[in-house]
Amino acid sequence: MNRDNKIIKNNPLKRNWPRNIWDNLLFSPFEEESWEITPFRSELQEDQNNYYVKAELPGVPKEKIDIELVNNQLRIHAEKEEEKETTNKKYHFSEISYGSFTRTYNLPRTVNSQSIKADYKEGVLTVTIPKSEENKGRKIRIE
Repeated sequence: MNRDNKIIKNNPLKRNWPRNIWDNLLFSPFEEESWEITPFRSELQEDQNNYYVKAELPGVPKEKIDIELVNNQLRIHAEKEEEKETTNKKYHFSEISYGSFTRTYNLPRTVNSQSIKADYKEGVLTVTIPKSEENKGRKIRIE
């Protein structure tokens, strides 16, 4: 399984081009680059009966997590507030993300939306989404 870093270097000019052409031949010192931040790491799994969305939300209190299902889209919204320090500390760097984060997952139409459950333990949110009977699959006996 490939688990990339949370912060991704982004340059709109390079997005659809092989990296070596731009980096080696056409480098410009005035090129504008930015950093994209993935809201939070997550994964989607399934077994015969359920889909599972797992989201890593370390440091986010349970009360600051909002989950809703609208038009077969599961939306997870979380808010992590920055700790206010009164000391005069100077940062050399910070890799800790603060603020509001939202991710939306498109679900198949064949889920049992009335039975969705969520659990939050040790910074990991797990949303269990039951499949409807028509999506579970079954063996067919030959007569």
